[in-house]
This record gives sequence, C-alpha cells and structure tokens, in this order.
Amino acid sequence: MEFINVLLISTKLNVEKKVELVLNLLDNNKLNYKIFLYTNKQINNIKNIEVNVLNENKNELINLGLSKIKDNVVIINLDYSLKTIKNNLNNILENFESYDIINFKEKESKTKNFFTNILFRIYNFFLMFFNKSNVLNISKDFQYLSGKVTKVIYNCNKSPNYMRLFENFKGLNVKTIEFEKEKIKYKTNLYFIMLAIILVSLVIISLGVFIPVLINFNASPNISKVIIVEIICVSISIILTFASLTYNKYLNSI
Repeated sequence: MEFINVLLISTKLNVEKKVELVLNLLDNNKLNYKIFLYTNKQINNIKNIEVNVLNENKNELINLGLSKIKDNVVIINLDYSLKTIKNNLNNILENFESYDIINFKEKESKTKNFFTNILFRIYNFFLMFFNKSNVLNISKDFQYLSGKVTKVIYNCNKSPNYMRLFENFKGLNVKTIEFEKEKIKYKTNLYFIMLAIILVSLVIISLGVFIPVLINFNASPNISKVIIVEIICVSISIILTFASLTYNKYLNSI
C-alpha cells in the first residue's frame, strides 16, 4: 500500500469540513498517509492529525512543513473552496504514481496566457542577473512532490519554496494540471512594489518636465544632449522598475 504525506496549509478558521474531505479521499484510495496541518489560527476541534499553530505567513508555513518531510508529499491549501480542494487532490491521487512532480496552474484565456508568458520571460531575464533560477508559472497552493524531490529539498540550504517553485529539477517526470482560478490572499512584501511605483512616478515627472522644455527650446544647440540624457535616465528608471518588480516577486515566492 502506497504511503504519502499530506501537508495542509490554512490561514482561516473552520476548516473541519475540508480536513474531513481530505481524509475521506485518502481513505477511499486505500493509502497509508500522515497528515500535517500548519496554520496561523488556533484550531482546537481537529483530532487525530498533527496540528502546528505558528505565527507565520502562508509562505513560511509551507517552508516549515516541507523542511521536515523526506518522502512523498501532497501540498494542499485549505483556504480554497471544497470543490477546488476535491478536484485537485483527486487529480493528484490519480496521477502521483506516474510522476515525480505534479504542478497546478490557474486557467487563463489565450490572450491572458500570452501576456503572462511574456511577463514571466521578463521576470526570468532579470533573475538571471541576480544569479537565481527561473521562476515557474505555477500555483504555490497545490503540488505533489515525490521522495526524489523532497530528499533534495530536505538536504538543500535553500528554502523549500525556492526549490519547488523555481526551475531546479530537470529530467524528472512532471505533469501540470489547470484549475479554475479563485481569489486567495497571500500576505506580501510591498517594499519593492513601492520602489517600482516611485520609479514610475519619477519617469512620468521627468517626461512632464522634459516635453515642455523640448517644445520651447527645440532650436537650442544643446537640445540633442538634453534628449540623450533624458533617454538614458528614462531607460535606467524603466530597467530598475522591472528589476524591482522581479525581486518583489522573488521575495514573495521563497
């Protein structure tokens, strides 16, 4: 009989029905399993599973849970609806014996998917300069990782989220499954977002000052030098803006 660890993550109260759903699905598939619930809410009415209450954000709850597991593991975010949890866990249970990693990705229209892929190419272009692995366009909320993967994560000095959400495993059998999007909150670090907003504001202010100068002094012999300086300043600001957004995404993924 197959053994599997199940890492449940929650930042909400009243998750009893969702835990019961997970237990029923695992029992119906006749699996040996151990369940770990990591939450930042005090939950007193769940029995027979290991509950870890920690004052941490969702990312860190996942990191702490994965850092103690060296075998097959399913990651389930209980902040989603019963329907999504059921569908995604069923997909994992139907496929996990054939794959080392099962990822999930939110469904998108073709147009949105096109622009999302461009955005991720930009992210990864800038991450290259920080000497970081490429970030994967997958959900952090649902995943299956085989023992091959978790043993590497367990013995690595990088955070589990950095290992599983970035391009760190090649040559393994990977499956990606799409699921319907739900609005789920993550507490995020906003420092680099604020820096990006400041940089964009400076670009707008700079252009707002430069355009009247260009109109009024277009006959000046030094206007070409001013244009070159403006282009350089705007280009640097745009590059720094994308770098800030990229590093913000990186910090909120690990």
